[in-house]
Amino acid sequence: MKPEKKMMTKTMRLDLPAEDSLQIRQRMLLLPERDTDQVLTDPPKKSLGSPDIVEFFENSYDGVLIAEPAGIIREANPRSVQFLRYPREELCKMFIDQVISGIDAKMLEAVDAALQTNRHVFIQGYCIRQDATTFPVDIAVSRMVFAQKNYLCFLLRDVSLRHKTEELLRREHHALCSLTDGMLIVDESGIIMFSNPAALALWGFDPDTSLEDGDLASLVLETDKLQQAMNRVASGETWGGVIKIAATNQDGSPVFVGMTISPTYDHENVCNGAVLLLSHAIG
Repeated sequence: MKPEKKMMTKTMRLDLPAEDSLQIRQRMLLLPERDTDQVLTDPPKKSLGSPDIVEFFENSYDGVLIAEPAGIIREANPRSVQFLRYPREELCKMFIDQVISGIDAKMLEAVDAALQTNRHVFIQGYCIRQDATTFPVDIAVSRMVFAQKNYLCFLLRDVSLRHKTEELLRREHHALCSLTDGMLIVDESGIIMFSNPAALALWGFDPDTSLEDGDLASLVLETDKLQQAMNRVASGETWGGVIKIAATNQDGSPVFVGMTISPTYDHENVCNGAVLLLSHAIG
C-alpha cells in the first residue's frame, strides 16, 4: 500500500516595498525587451475544467492573474482588469513585474521554488495601474497545472480601505501620545488598555513603562471614590473630580489629579469601559 501524499499547508510570507509613480516609470524604462507574443496552443482558461470553475474565475471578487513561471501573464479575470485598468488583451501579454511593484525575475524564481514546499506564498505589496499609480494589495500565489503545464496563480485583493483605516489609527495613536494631559483607557473591569506618556509622568513612571493589563485601582489611593465614579460611568454618566493618586511630589506631599471619566461603547452601544483624562498634578 502506497503511503498517502501529505498535503502542503505551510504559507510563506513576503513584504514588498511601495514605489512612487516616478520610481515606477524609471524602472519600466530599464526593463529589458521581452517576447510576450508567444501564442499558447492551449490557453489556461480553456483548460480550467468545468464551466462552473470558469464561471468562478470570471466572477471572483478577487483579481486573478495566471502567469507562466517566467512571469508572462496568460489569463486575467474581469476583476483584475478593473483593478489594473488595462485592456484584457494587453494585460495578457504583460509580465507580472509590470503590475506588481517590487517583484523581479529572481523573486519570481524564489516564489516558484517556495511553492515546491509551501501551499501558498502570501505577499503584502502594491499593484501598479496603467497610469502608474499604485494601490495596496494582499496577494496569494499558488501553483496550478493546466494542460500538464505549470502556472502561477496570483489572487489579488485590494486592501486600500484597510490601509486607510490603519493609517487613521496610527495618526490617532500619535495624537493621543502627544497630548499634554494624561490619558488612560480601561475596560469595564478597570483594567488598563492604553496609557499615554503624560499619564505616566503623573505617576513618575519612566516613559517606556507599560501600564497595560494593570489595575486602575492600584494607581489611586482613594479607591472608594474611584469605584463610585466608575459606577456612575458604567450607567452612562461622565464623572469629573479630583483624586489622590499613588504618587508623591518631590517634597513627599501627596499628588492629586483632576480626572474626567467618560464611558466608551461597543458596536451594540453597550458600555465596555472608560476614557480617563488627567490634568496636571495639583498640590
